[in-house]
This record gives sequence, structure tokens and C-alpha cells, in this order.
Amino acid sequence: MSLTRFTLIFSLFLSATLFIGCSAENEKSDRGEAVALVEPEEEDSREDPLIEEPVVVAKQEDDREAITKIEDMYGEVFTDEDGFIVTVDFGGAFGEKVDLSVLKGVPNTEKLVLNGADISDEDLVHLKELKSLQSLDLGETRVSDSGMETLLEVTSLNEINLQRTDVTDVGLKTLLGIENLKRFKLVRCKISDDGLAYLSDRKDIVLLDLKECINVSDAGLKHVAGMKALKFLRVWGSQITDAGMAHITGLTNLVHLGLDDTRVGDKGLQSIGQLKNLQNLEMYQTAITSEGMQHLAGLKKMKYLKVRGTLVGSEGMAALAGMKSLSRLDLSESQVGDDGLVSLKELTSLTDLNLWATQVTDAGLAHLTQLSGLTKLNLDQTSVSDAGLVHIGKLTGLKSLVLSATQITDDGVSHLFTLKELEDLYVEFCSSLGGSGKQLIRDNLPKVVITE
Repeated sequence: MSLTRFTLIFSLFLSATLFIGCSAENEKSDRGEAVALVEPEEEDSREDPLIEEPVVVAKQEDDREAITKIEDMYGEVFTDEDGFIVTVDFGGAFGEKVDLSVLKGVPNTEKLVLNGADISDEDLVHLKELKSLQSLDLGETRVSDSGMETLLEVTSLNEINLQRTDVTDVGLKTLLGIENLKRFKLVRCKISDDGLAYLSDRKDIVLLDLKECINVSDAGLKHVAGMKALKFLRVWGSQITDAGMAHITGLTNLVHLGLDDTRVGDKGLQSIGQLKNLQNLEMYQTAITSEGMQHLAGLKKMKYLKVRGTLVGSEGMAALAGMKSLSRLDLSESQVGDDGLVSLKELTSLTDLNLWATQVTDAGLAHLTQLSGLTKLNLDQTSVSDAGLVHIGKLTGLKSLVLSATQITDDGVSHLFTLKELEDLYVEFCSSLGGSGKQLIRDNLPKVVITE
């Protein structure tokens, strides 16, 4: 890749990042944890309850010349165990024109990624060649409602990503003509409550991602109520309230529910508590409090819980005590303190705990020493000092530890020498930690990468 091209891609990436508005502090809060939230789409497929058996179609030989052309356009190809190309990824062609006519040379393609490529509606005609195509990523391309008409001929399609495209309710209605299509990733699309009304007749939809769809409200969730097969639902924005949660109580197959930046509060938690199969729940910057957390106590299958940026405090942690399968817990920017950690000490399945900007002190860390499975711990901007390092040193399975903006000093770092599995250590803005302390860490934990 030329330096000029690299510079262009980096500039575009940086601009997109600034547009989304991610702050440095937000990046810190996510250190040591895989973002789900996002797309849990990105989680370990071995535990993904949304994965379905692929459609079996007789394989055809791939064209070597087509493969070369794909690679020349910054694309990548991936094969199955028999050597047939099943995935074509043009993610490296961000902002570049891609000639999709080459796809006829890779007829077994099941997954096609065009995210960010210079693709328009007219280009989609070439997808008709792909009789086995199941997953299509058109995120951040120039496709619109017109292109959805073309996709009607791709009858094998099971999943589509239209993030930040110009597709509207009209295009969504068109896509419903593809009977196999069950997974809709519509982040920041121009979809509204009216569009969800079209979906209401489809009882087999399993994934519906409406994050940052600002025209979707409680009224739209009423149309979602009949989607009994739904396993993944994500909505977003102040137009989503407790009233909307009342509409989804019948979605008993729901595994993942994303409610970041909504106005859902304690009454909404009462509705959510009825979703007994829920495993992932995201509630960043919602109106929930400790009092409402009691309604979640019966969600025994919970694996990932995020209550970041809420008024949930230590009292609310008691509801988590029975969540024995909980592996990831994000309490960052909440009101949780030392007393709240008492309720976590029996959650031995925890591997990832985010306590960034909480009320936790050295005393609270004593309650975590039984969490032998913990591999990621974020204590950024807490009151932890050298005394707390004594307790952290007992968490010998840690691989990632964030101690940025804490009170640790050179005198306390010896307590970390027991962390032989540690790979990443963050100590920015630790004003009392000097060069000698950092060198001691490097000498005793040579494989650790220190970010300072």
C-alpha cells in the first residue's frame, strides 16, 4: 500500500471517529474489553445464539484471475475447509471504487463485505451471480431504496447491514420480499416507526439493530411486539421510554437487548425482568437507579451487563448476586462504591470488570480477590492507591489492568509482580508513579506492555 493511500485512509478513519464523537475518556473506559457491544455480532461465534446453519449449495470452482482482481482492489478472500472461497471482504477499499463484476469468478461466496467502498445501486446487479450469498454488508455505501429492488433476486440472503446508508422505510419494505432475510442491521438508517410497521408481519426475524435510528420511538416498538423469534434487539435515543419496554415483554427468545442513551428507567426494568432468556443487556446513560435493579434479579442467564453512566449505586448490586453466568460487567461512571463490590465476590464467572470513574477505593478491592477468573480490570480514575495493589496482586489471572489516574506510587508496584499473565498495563496520569517504578515493573514482568 502506498504512503499516499495509507494517509488518505487514515484521514478518512480519523474524520469518521471525530464525527462519531468518541472522547479520550470513552476510549479509556473501553480498554481491556471487547466492544459488544456492538455488535455482539463481534462476539465469540461459539457462544452466538444467532448463528444459523448455512444453506448447502453445490460448490463451483473459483476463478484465479478473479481472485487476483479482487486483491488488486484491496479486497481479501477467505476459504472454507475445502478450499472454496466463501468470504470476500472489501473493507480495505474504503472510499475506493470496486468493480463487482469480478464476483462471478467466486460463485461460492456466502459473505460479502463492501463496508465503506464506493458502491452505488447500479453496482448491485452483479450480486445476482452469487447464489449462495447469505450475509451482505453495505454499510456506509451510496446504496438507496432503488438498490433494494435489485437485491430481491438474491433470494439466499439471510443478513444485511445497511448502516449509515440512505435506505428508508420504502427500501425496508422492499427487502421483506426476500423470505430468507432474518437479520437486519440498520444502524443510523432513515428508518422510522412506519418502517417497523412493515416488519410486523414477519414473525421469523431474529436480529433487528436500530441503534441511532432517531425516528424510531415507543410507537415503533409496538410493531416489534409480534416478532416472537427475535433474539437481538437494539434501539437508541430519548424517544424510547418505559412505555416502549412494555411492548416487548412477550419477546421471550430475546438474548440481547441494547438500550443505550434511551430514557428507560426503573419501570422499564420491571418489563425487562420478564425476559428470562436475556444474556446481554446494555443500558448506558439511561434513567435507571438502584431501586429498579431488583427487577433484574431473576435474569439468571445474564452474561454481559452494562449500566455505565447511570445513577445505579452500591444498593443495586444485590440484584446481581444470583447471576452466576455473568462474565462481563460494566459499572463505569456509575455510583457504585466499595459496599457494592460485596455482592460481586461470588460471581466467579466474571472475566471482565469495568470500574472506571466509580466510587471504589482500596477497601472495596478486598471483595474481588476471590474472582480468580478475572482477566480484565479497569480502575481508571478511582481512588485506588498502593494499599489497593495488595488486593490486585491476588488476581493472578489478570491480562489487562487499567490504573490510569489513580494514586499508586513506586513503593506499591512490587505487589503487581505476582501478575505473571499480565500483558497490558495502563498508568497514564499517575503523577506519583515515576520512572523507577515503571522500570521495576518491566524488570519483573518482562512481557507487559506499559502505556503511560
